[in-house]
Amino acid sequence: MIIDIYTHIYPTEFYERMNQVSPQLENLGKRMRAVTMLHDMDARFRAMDAYGDYRQVISLPNPPLEDVSSPEVGPELARIANDAMAAIVARHPDRF
Repeated sequence: MIIDIYTHIYPTEFYERMNQVSPQLENLGKRMRAVTMLHDMDARFRAMDAYGDYRQVISLPNPPLEDVSSPEVGPELARIANDAMAAIVARHPDRF
């Protein structure tokens, strides 16, 4: 089995809330959403399938939340991201 510990994901729920609370990042968010495998699981799985028995440890891409949100909003964004990633892992335990 291959375990990739440095893979990023950009969940839709997180993207939407991040744009609401950090509108200055809207352009960055759009560029990141253009990288299909950051949010489209079917595209990600097609790429993963090329490697056989392959799993990923997922995390958010940069910039770090503490650099782009206030102390009041950061915990909410982290919760949204963590919950979204946990749901993805729960739906696809054979992938993540």
